[in-house]
Amino acid sequence: MLIGLTWTSARLCASDMELSIEVKAGGQRVRTAQTEIQPSQKKPQPRPTCIVKAHQDFVVSWKATNTSKRDTFKDVTIHCVVVAENQPGQTTMPVLRDPVQESALWMDFKPGGTATGKFSLAIAEPGAYLLRVDTREMLNTHGHEHFAALDLICE
Repeated sequence: MLIGLTWTSARLCASDMELSIEVKAGGQRVRTAQTEIQPSQKKPQPRPTCIVKAHQDFVVSWKATNTSKRDTFKDVTIHCVVVAENQPGQTTMPVLRDPVQESALWMDFKPGGTATGKFSLAIAEPGAYLLRVDTREMLNTHGHEHFAALDLICE
C-alpha cells in the first residue's frame, strides 16, 4: 500500500506539460524550465531575472512539451506575453491591456509533442517586465493551466 501511495503522490506532483523560456541579451543567457500550475495552493517560486538595456534587441525562445506518455491535449493555446509589472517578482498577474509583445499558438499536443517559438524584441521604456509563457484552454478539460515566467529589468 505504501508503494501505491508513493506512486500516486509523485504522479500528482509531476507536471504533464513542461514550459521553458530562454532570453539572450548582450553576453548573458537567462533560462527557466520551472513549470508552475494554476490554480495551485502553492506560492509561485521566485523567478529568474534578466537585465536588458532600453532599445537594445534581445532574443526570447520558449518551448512547450507534453510529457505525458499516453494523454493527448487537444486545442491547447500556448500564450506568450511581455507586459509591464509594478515590480520584479510580483505575484499578481499584471493587466494585459497594453502588452509590449504578445503571441499565441493553438494546437493539439500528442504524447511527447512539442512546440517552440523564438522572437527578438527591444523594450523602449525602462522598468520591470514580466515575460510569461502559459497554456490556455486546459483548465476545463485537464483541471489546471501551466506557466513559466521570468522578470526582465530594462535599464
